[in-house]
Amino acid sequence: MKLLEPSEVDDGARTEASRVLGGLPSCVAVVTATAATGPVGSAGHPVTAVSADPPLVAFFAPARAATVAAARESGRFAVNVLAADQGAVYDRFTRAAAFDPVHWEPGAPPRLRRALAVLTCDLEAVTPAGGRVLVLGRVRHVAGRRADPLIASRGALHGLAHTAPDHPHYRTVP
Repeated sequence: MKLLEPSEVDDGARTEASRVLGGLPSCVAVVTATAATGPVGSAGHPVTAVSADPPLVAFFAPARAATVAAARESGRFAVNVLAADQGAVYDRFTRAAAFDPVHWEPGAPPRLRRALAVLTCDLEAVTPAGGRVLVLGRVRHVAGRRADPLIASRGALHGLAHTAPDHPHYRTVP
């Protein structure tokens, strides 16, 4: 299979792919790491589970992102999955100076308090992936709380719409 170069993809296909892929729901997370200058973090990077055994997660980010540089420097990062009530935390991490008033736990890497889940990872690999890099981490510690996740889809943040218990696809979460 030959991978197409960006110049080989017509504008119509690129636009349609962007529209379709931008509508796929994903969890909202803030990736944090510790740089020589202190904690860094950023939101808006797609995060995915890769494997349960061994436990691996990945996120995608611009190659020059401060969080990627800090993860490379320190060898560690944390994926802080945000709960539905943490939209303001997401907004803060899309701007500079995100750590000032946000409640976070110092450490290497820093962790956000009240996150739905915090996955502390050792850096496994950084691989080019299109115009971004894929950052792969081995999960070393997991902490969390029971809450609904914050979801991103079509350029907006959403909570979950709950399925009625009598729906055939309804499942309780243990």
